[in-house]
Amino acid sequence: MLKGPEKRQKEFIDLCRRRGMRVTGQRLEVYREIAENLDHPSADMIYEAVRKRVPAISLDTVYRTLDTLEEFGLIYRVNEVCARAHFDANLEPHHHFFCVRCNNVLDVPPVWKDREEIQDKMADYGRVKSVSLQIRGICNKCEQITELEKEKESWQASKEPKPKRTC
Repeated sequence: MLKGPEKRQKEFIDLCRRRGMRVTGQRLEVYREIAENLDHPSADMIYEAVRKRVPAISLDTVYRTLDTLEEFGLIYRVNEVCARAHFDANLEPHHHFFCVRCNNVLDVPPVWKDREEIQDKMADYGRVKSVSLQIRGICNKCEQITELEKEKESWQASKEPKPKRTC
């Protein structure tokens, strides 16, 4: 049984074929980069990574491929907070945690399990197509760095010579 990126890549190929979209090497590499990268990469990050495997690819091709993949519902943009769009191949229901320090975007399991309940509660407002919960904070990695910096400052302060008393 396929798991994670391999499963998404196979689903990608199958869906492309069902929708009549050609599966080119460049499209596959762009999609693979997003599917394997849990950091929700930006177009520039995708371009830099794919270019190592496909040196002839252009940034314009990456942007056009991202637009096509989004149009076909194979990826979506995660741009609620970030100045630049980031992309996600995980189409399973989930939310995102945005780190306000390092701008990292992390997948969070869905808070709501019952889609019908959400649709019922939102009926007065319109038809729900998707639900996206924005969670902002400081990720564990940045929190650890902050704690280490505090410890370092405390240690350095204890090593500094104390001023001599004059009285």
